[in-house]
Amino acid sequence: MTGIDYMLYRPDGIDEINTRATIETPDGAYISVQITGYVQPDGTMVDSYVRFLSGYENYKWMNDTVFFGKGGKVLSPDTPDTYEIYYYYYK
Repeated sequence: MTGIDYMLYRPDGIDEINTRATIETPDGAYISVQITGYVQPDGTMVDSYVRFLSGYENYKWMNDTVFFGKGGKVLSPDTPDTYEIYYYYYK
C-alpha cells in the first residue's frame, strides 16, 4: 500500500487519523483506500470509517461494503511506529 496519512494530535490525548492510499493487488488491480479513525492514548487504533474503491470487476464488491477495524502498535523496538490492524466487513 502506498499513500499518505495525516495525524491530528488533539489536546485530550485522542489522535485523529486520515489516510489516503492505493493498493496494487497481485493480479494487477488498483484499489483506492480511505481511512479515518482514532488512536486512543494507550495506542489502540479504532477506525470509524474505511472505504475501498475499485473499478476492477473482481473488486467491485468492495465499493458497497462496510469495513471497520481495530488494532494497535506493534510492540517491537525495531518497529516503534508500526501498527497492526485487523479489518472486518459487513455486506
